Amino acid sequence: MSLGCLLERRADHMSEQLMVSLRTGAGVRALLTELGPLSASYDKVHFDSDLPGYGLRVRGSGVHSLMVQYAIAGKTRRIVVGKLGSIDPGKACATAKDLLAQIRLGRDPAAEKDRARVKATETFGALLPRFLERQRAHLRPRSYVETERHLRVHAKTLHGSPIEAVTRRTIAGRLAEIEKHNGPAARNRVRASLSAYFTWAAKEGYVDANPVAFTNKAEEKARERVLSDEELRIIWLAADDSQFGAIVKLLMLTGARRSEIGGLTWDELSSSLPLITLPPTRTKNAREHLIPLSEPALAILRAQPKRNNPAREARQARRRAKAISSVNSSEKTSPRCCSSPRRPISSPPTRVEGRDQ
Repeated sequence: MSLGCLLERRADHMSEQLMVSLRTGAGVRALLTELGPLSASYDKVHFDSDLPGYGLRVRGSGVHSLMVQYAIAGKTRRIVVGKLGSIDPGKACATAKDLLAQIRLGRDPAAEKDRARVKATETFGALLPRFLERQRAHLRPRSYVETERHLRVHAKTLHGSPIEAVTRRTIAGRLAEIEKHNGPAARNRVRASLSAYFTWAAKEGYVDANPVAFTNKAEEKARERVLSDEELRIIWLAADDSQFGAIVKLLMLTGARRSEIGGLTWDELSSSLPLITLPPTRTKNAREHLIPLSEPALAILRAQPKRNNPAREARQARRRAKAISSVNSSEKTSPRCCSSPRRPISSPPTRVEGRDQ
């Protein structure tokens, strides 16, 4: 018989003869002294003589744990109270008494600890990629980009919190900060994205209720600012005959959205009528949209050359159109004049004084 087996048998025999007390440091030291040298493979639980279920797991490696062992539904469960050396045996014994009382009442502390560990990993940020992947398949590209920005950027302070720990008060406080720094519109848009996220989380079983519900919406005031005739004239004169300039002029003449004109293709222009027909995939409300054209608008469109690679040209046009929002060619001109022209333009002009047509 090997030396290791002899040492293990001796330790087992000694533990059976001992009145084990794990309530004090002295009692634990006495047990380890009596066990003597242990083989590297030694691994056994020695239970307290007066508190059944409370024991010390002794290992040959020297790493010992104070623990509670119990049986529930025919299965043996263990829950570690603490590592020997990092917790006082007296405190460990008191904790063990509480756990054993819970067990007698039908609870399963080990299972509860496992569930708590899992929930701690179910943070706002950890679950977010699953939600965004789902939204990517259901939202229009622009809407998805906005939703992702709301949840990744504006809600970044929530990413480390377990999703169950995010309360209505937490949400309300974050929305207040967003309104303070970004305005009421930003607050309401982020609120909508957060509500959609927590609704999904509730349906997936991660939360019981949506904490965004009953938080306040900010009051948004409709824009009343419109470009004056003088401002329209300044913009028109600043626009040259390039494709960029043509986009600016068409925005002024049609009142259409920047992306609608910037991404316009020839098949969206009627060959028999002065009309642009935008398919549902190109509109904000996912419905077909008709844009009537004036003679000046038709003239600008007819002057545009047909390109060899329409898809590439359309992408370039959209990029150029997007850049328009940062253009401010005059102090009198609103810097957002081309960002969403349906709002600031009250009526599309048909003629601009000061430049030959």
